[in-house]
Formats: sequence, C-alpha cells, structure tokens
Amino acid sequence: MPLPKPRTNESRTDFVQRCIINPEVVAEFGTQAQRVAVCYDLYTNKATTKATDKEAKEWQADFESELDKAEEKEIVPIRRYYQREFYKSVDEYIATGKTNYWNGYFKEVELAALYSVLYRNVGDRFSKFYYNRFTGKYPNEFNVSGYNSIWRQKFSEAGLKIAQYKGQGVSLSSQQEIVRVLNKFHKVPEFQALNEREASKILRNQFKNIADWKARRIVRTEATNAANFATLQTATDMYGSDNIVKQWIAALDTRTRDAHAAANGQIAIGNEKFKVGGEELSHPGSGSIAANNVNCRCSIITTPRQVSII
Repeated sequence: MPLPKPRTNESRTDFVQRCIINPEVVAEFGTQAQRVAVCYDLYTNKATTKATDKEAKEWQADFESELDKAEEKEIVPIRRYYQREFYKSVDEYIATGKTNYWNGYFKEVELAALYSVLYRNVGDRFSKFYYNRFTGKYPNEFNVSGYNSIWRQKFSEAGLKIAQYKGQGVSLSSQQEIVRVLNKFHKVPEFQALNEREASKILRNQFKNIADWKARRIVRTEATNAANFATLQTATDMYGSDNIVKQWIAALDTRTRDAHAAANGQIAIGNEKFKVGGEELSHPGSGSIAANNVNCRCSIITTPRQVSII
C-alpha cells in the first residue's frame, strides 16, 4: 500500500490528521513524532511545484512595472509633506536663528497617517493586480465584490502597524537632518552675510532635494512590503491559508543583494516563513533588518496547491 497523498483542496491540518493514522505510515514509522514529520513532508512535497523560469520572469517584470507606477503616485504626497516640514523649519530658523530642538516637526501621528494611506493605496492596487491575474488561471467560487473594502481596511491597518514600529526613527532622523543642514550653513560667514530672502532660498533648495530623496526611499521600501502583503492577503482569502504555495522571486540584476539572489525560487507553504538574510520573512519587505528591506524589489508568486486527486 503506498503512502497517502494530499487530496485536492485538503488543508495541511486535515491531511496530517488523516496521514498519521494511515496503516502504512503506522507500520513503517515507529513513533508519533516520526509519523508527524513524514506526513508534513508528504504534504509539503506535493505543494512545491515551482513556477518556470519564464513564468517567474514574466511575473517579476509585471510586478516591478506595476510597482513603479504605484511608487510615482505615492511619492507625491510624502514629498510634499517633507517639504512642508522642512520649509517650516527654514522659516523658523530665519526668524530666530535657532539650529536645534526641532522635536515639534515630523510628528509621529502625521507620519502614521501617511503610512496608512500609502499601504491602503498600494495594497488596493496590488489586490486587484493579483485577483485579475490569477482568478481565471485558478478559478474558484470566491466572490471579490464584498472584499474590496475589507482589504483596504487591512492594508491601512498594516500601514499603521509599520508606522508604530518605524515612526519614531523616521521622525528623529528627519529632525536630525534639520539640525545637520542648519548647522552646516549657520557656520559659514558668507551665508550669514546674506539677507533673509537669499538665505531662505538657499536653504529651501537644499531641503527640497533632501525631501525628494527621503520620500523616494520611504516609498520604494514600503511599497514593496505593501504590494507583497496585499498579494499574499488576496491569495489567502481566495484559496485559504493552508492551500497556498509561496515562491520567492528576486529581481535578478546588478542591484540584487546576495541574500535575496540566494533566496530566489525558495518555497514556503501557507503561513510558513522564508529564510532570507538571517531572518524569517512571510514575504519580501516584511523583515526587521534594513538590509533585507530598503529598496528591495523582490516579489512572491502565490498560487493554490496543485495536488492529485486520490
């Protein structure tokens, strides 16, 4: 008698419960721990069909194209916010000559609102991107009509959670940037000899460039996380968390970091994590190490398990 195999749409929990009492498994493996381990392997091995190289390249190219469009749109409000805060500091400096103590700028509550909107907008875009791409290829009875508002709420909440984790650091680094720039110019006699209008113009131009750089860095980092979170959430709701296969796809070019190139093609089932760069990640962009997140362009292909009917 052959070892049992997962049935179509059978969850991992249901399969393992059925597998560990299978007579062939009981006869061949003496302990309960061995039987559980074998049954998990049997389930996983039936779910590790990888995308072809062509499918992976097409997915990654389309993912990055969609990500570029999302980023260019979301950079605008964040850049505008950074400019506003920086320009306020310029006005205060011109009026007072103060170069320190800028803790009233870049408030965490304001940053949280920006992160919430960013995750909601990017997530909404990629939930539609994923659904339109896979609902025809892997059809089921899932009805998306009632989920759009639910997804947007989840994406918004994800952004707020990220802001709770990162907001203080983003706020502090931005305040420190004000101090750095103002101190740099404040010490220059030629700058001090300028009139207020000329000094303000120079500082505003300086901060305008910094605002653009910071906005792009934030959006490029968070948009990847938001996009992958959204495709994973959409796939999970469509097919069930126990019935999905995730495959890490690296953006294989000269900018790809070694740890992400090594992770390319790695498989995880359902809620399992990828092992990447010293961390366990549910999807690209979800790590706590900056080297795993900043400017990452990796994606995941998430599909329902393909198993044989027994």
